[in-house]
Amino acid sequence: MHDTELPQQKILTEHGRVVSVDHDFAYVQVEAQGGCNGCASASSCGTSALSGYFKGGARGLIKVKNSVNAGQDDRVLLKLDQSQLVKQAFMAYGIPLLGLFFFALLFQWVGGTVFELSPSLQNILAIIGGFTGVGLGWLFTYKRYQPVLPEITLLNREEGALE
Repeated sequence: MHDTELPQQKILTEHGRVVSVDHDFAYVQVEAQGGCNGCASASSCGTSALSGYFKGGARGLIKVKNSVNAGQDDRVLLKLDQSQLVKQAFMAYGIPLLGLFFFALLFQWVGGTVFELSPSLQNILAIIGGFTGVGLGWLFTYKRYQPVLPEITLLNREEGALE
């Protein structure tokens, strides 16, 4: 038996500041990454993807479990396994997209073979099916999937607030 190396997880990190604390959760505003917008590798870079992920949400704030008891204006480091980011992107976009194609084809097939509708009505049914599939895909993701939140690490409290 020989040693095999396991692939190392790529951990994406982002610095931020706690804007508010609500019971067990902290809302973090991430620091702007000025270089990410102009970089030629931005489309394939994990940091750029993470930065885009962290800029989402209400007012650009990220809700994280406050496991380190961070207070308002504390500087923190957010960490997320890159594979979780890919999974979350698939659940947010892939499932509704698959629903769109599946239900559009299903509705068009049912309209043509079961109800023997004209091609124009089949196309209308395909559009209705597409909207139905996107809605059901989004609803499934919303109800069944709980994304992994980034981990929070407290940085020096003496470093002060972000500029």
